[in-house]
Amino acid sequence: MLELTDIKKNYIVGDQIITALSDVNISFREKEFVVVIGPSGCGKSTLLNLIGGLDTFTSGDLKIDKISTKNYKNRDWDTYRNHKIGFVFQNYNLISHLNVIQNVELALTLTGDNFFSRREKAKIALKRVGLEEKLNSKISHLSGGQIQRVAIARAIVTNPSILLADEPTGALDSKSSIQILDILKELSKDKLIIMVTHNIEQATKYADRTVSLLDGKISNDTNPYVPDNKEKINVKNRKSKMSFPNALKLSFNNLKTKVLRTLVAALGGSIGIIGVALVIGVNNGFLSFVNTVRSSSSPSSAVQVYTGQTFSLPDPNDRPYPLEAPFNDNDFIKSQDTRTHATITYTNFVSGKLVDYIKKLPSSLAKDVTVLYQYTPTFYVLNSNNVITKLDYSLSNSALATANSYISELLFDDKEFVTDIYDLLYGRYPSQDELATILLVDDRSELPDWMLNRFGFDGFDYDRKFSFEEITSLKIKMVYETLLYDLDPETNKYYKTVSNTSEIYEKGIEVPIVGILRRKKNSVYRSERGIRFTSGVSEYMRHDIETSSIYEDQMNNLFDFMIGKNKKLVSVFDDADHTFPEIQDILLNYGLVQVPYLIRIYQEDSLSRRRILDYLLSFNDTLSEKDVGYSIYLDTVDRTQLMVDQILGSVNIVMIAVAVVCLLITGSMICIITYVSVVERTKEIGILRALGARKRDVSLVFNAEAVIIGFITGLLGVFTTFLLAPFLNKTLYNLTDIDDIIIFNWFHAVLIVSISIIITFIASSLPAHFASKKNPVLCLRAD
Repeated sequence: MLELTDIKKNYIVGDQIITALSDVNISFREKEFVVVIGPSGCGKSTLLNLIGGLDTFTSGDLKIDKISTKNYKNRDWDTYRNHKIGFVFQNYNLISHLNVIQNVELALTLTGDNFFSRREKAKIALKRVGLEEKLNSKISHLSGGQIQRVAIARAIVTNPSILLADEPTGALDSKSSIQILDILKELSKDKLIIMVTHNIEQATKYADRTVSLLDGKISNDTNPYVPDNKEKINVKNRKSKMSFPNALKLSFNNLKTKVLRTLVAALGGSIGIIGVALVIGVNNGFLSFVNTVRSSSSPSSAVQVYTGQTFSLPDPNDRPYPLEAPFNDNDFIKSQDTRTHATITYTNFVSGKLVDYIKKLPSSLAKDVTVLYQYTPTFYVLNSNNVITKLDYSLSNSALATANSYISELLFDDKEFVTDIYDLLYGRYPSQDELATILLVDDRSELPDWMLNRFGFDGFDYDRKFSFEEITSLKIKMVYETLLYDLDPETNKYYKTVSNTSEIYEKGIEVPIVGILRRKKNSVYRSERGIRFTSGVSEYMRHDIETSSIYEDQMNNLFDFMIGKNKKLVSVFDDADHTFPEIQDILLNYGLVQVPYLIRIYQEDSLSRRRILDYLLSFNDTLSEKDVGYSIYLDTVDRTQLMVDQILGSVNIVMIAVAVVCLLITGSMICIITYVSVVERTKEIGILRALGARKRDVSLVFNAEAVIIGFITGLLGVFTTFLLAPFLNKTLYNLTDIDDIIIFNWFHAVLIVSISIIITFIASSLPAHFASKKNPVLCLRAD
């Protein structure tokens, strides 16, 4: 089963070639106890390393089960060592940070056995060598003989067909030596045992066959074996492979013995991670602040389309007129054309078709779209004293009754958008289609005296504190013209059925105050006060008007006139002969025609604005010759927005650069730590390779150790950042008057820990690769 033919092994030392083995020809039986003897330096250990696949021969051939190993690759040798070979060393070569049973299980982590299978096989092996009572003992608590028996148990746990023992009794007393030799003799009944020793007495007493080596050659063989080459043996072995969980467990056990050093290393690495976490937090906080300022600075920061907005663009049929001259590095001067160029004047018309087109904007671009109409309802309030008041602040003689104090439609339907600008003091924010209103108060949670008077309170009682419940208990109704008219069946005309405020109120639609809002402290949106109604209120009113009999009758009258059926152009309110402009005024004044006069589009982020502009401009392509309306408009804040975007882009680049530097610091620290670990665990590398671990398995062990350190590093960095964030936010607030400039949440925490693990894995790759390239024979000789 094992044949060595003309084996030669040379070592190159400097300029010299040293021959360790020369013309070695020997074959071994499947079951025998072979003892190799000879003086020091004769090649005994080299022969064992060649047979065990730890070293390679210079020339000749080694056949395993009649298969030549000349073309063996590293993975083939790894599989061979894992399944065919068991090593027993003079100095034991056990891993100190693993206990007895973990050392024995180590070889099985490469065979694919699960935990329960590994544990059962390890117990059987330890029982076979008489150590079933020492399963969980530390290696340092055992005697020399017991340690060697653990090594034998580890060697036989995979049930190898060949056991290689290099001076297994060299470090033991005579009693322990006999115990070990008895075990090996018993094992030779079903295995090939090849033992190297200087003790000729042991060879004579225990060996079935003694092979003497001298100067790298076989000088004597007491029981030579000539194999039958006609017999063929087909042997298939599974490839050896260490799983990542097993690598993690092995590395974790190692780190447990160096807890203090591991924590210090993780703390050092966490400095960079803390830097990254703070960069992410500051970047998020800064962008959140800028976006809040951008969205709340003024409605004009939105993309706006007005009805009747006019502007001029160059006539494309005139001479070329570049809107933006490209920057040029020419080394000559040209004349600039300053003559007047022909232009075309455009006027926007916000048509229903354009409104529908804009409402199809992707949500990834537009955070909110608001359409404002020329006709709005009138509002009345019933207070706790049963007094009905028309909420018309424009009648106030107070200088504070400015335009932003009127009742109007909410600028934003999107709740998340609103919460970026306003704080909800009481109640809730209404849904978009709800018939409801909200009350806006100023920064000091105050309302003007005349405004409170309109609510039916005594606004001149300046010491009184009005509760939120009092305000939200007010019964507000909206009223529009079509609610106040009924049809006279005799005249077939509509007449007003109400004569006083109380009757008007009874006809109204209830729109309660459901919430009280105040702008955020950091918001630069103008301070507003008054009632704001939802777009659902407007939609309800428009639908109710368009389905009313007044609307239907007036449209029929208009249609009949246009087709010549009626000679006079009349309204549904009288029999007078009207002109077409007069009918237009009637339609507008009674809300029978809803004309949008303004559309505001609030972009999702700074990158969306340009795409929104392109989307609007493409509306012209959808128009036919019969359509009226242009989506072209003058965007006065575009250049300012572009400048802000450029500044934000520069800030982001700086933040990324700082984060990269922090990650390089962490990576360098982990790389050094992993390299130190490689140096410290050199012997462990040799042991793993002797057990059949592949080079990539060795790399995986150190990658796994780096992942554990990276995880601890990330946790320390995240924990420290959470501790620092409130203190830093308070300090920065005192300096900048900006709340929460550092925004760091649990999502960021998970992200940071993940980044830490990835960075440490990458940083450990170089020293891990270096570890995998180490010579296993030299590693086993390391102290």
